[in-house]
Amino acid sequence: MNQRFFSSVCLFCIIAAGSLFVSCKSAPKAADPDFLGNYPPRQFEPLMGNTIDQGKNDLTPREVKFVFYPMGNAVQMKFRYSISNINITLLQKDREAMITAMKKYIDEYQNGKLTDANNKKKAYFGKTQAFLMWGLLAPTNYAKPDFRFEYQIVSTKKPYFVIGNASSSETDVEGYLLPGGGNSPAIRVAFSPIQCQNIIEMLNQEALLKVIKDLDAEAALFDIPADAAAAPAADGTALPAEPKELF
Repeated sequence: MNQRFFSSVCLFCIIAAGSLFVSCKSAPKAADPDFLGNYPPRQFEPLMGNTIDQGKNDLTPREVKFVFYPMGNAVQMKFRYSISNINITLLQKDREAMITAMKKYIDEYQNGKLTDANNKKKAYFGKTQAFLMWGLLAPTNYAKPDFRFEYQIVSTKKPYFVIGNASSSETDVEGYLLPGGGNSPAIRVAFSPIQCQNIIEMLNQEALLKVIKDLDAEAALFDIPADAAAAPAADGTALPAEPKELF
């Protein structure tokens, strides 16, 4: 990831969150309800999902990554669709709409209501408008389409939850239409009931606030607990703490 692209992503996420971006110093909590903490992005464990090519019923397994941006209360969903790398930025309103749709999908699946009658019905579970980034080598193009929540009965005869969008006009990083720009891909990413349940548990607002609470607690640590002294090494020196993976 080059410096120009990283800067675009940083600016994009702050603007998308409704924040006024001036420098890397974010506004205080009292001034910006989307500011959850002055912490760098945190990547969650990747989950498996699927994509569906337009007009097809076959699943293509895809690893889906979720990156949490505490300074803007945003989550980016990253995966590959066909030849493009895709990023979808989900603000709190978008996550709530998606989680509500996933819960309805799970309920209707468990009650046998996902029949051919509403198969691929557009926005059957609702929709939300969110920022989309795409590109061949890296996501550098922008659009803001409506993402529809529906279901599709695939070739295995199982109904999958689908997030889909129509191809939309390209915009600049602030969301304004780009003269002479192209069009975004029309994507379809699919999740099973258990995959939806895992996403709900990961991305609900209470879970994200728990991440911030744990980070705040770790940042406030001061005294060394008497019963947690490092075990001595063979030469009598203390062993260093195990490093944590940082994103």
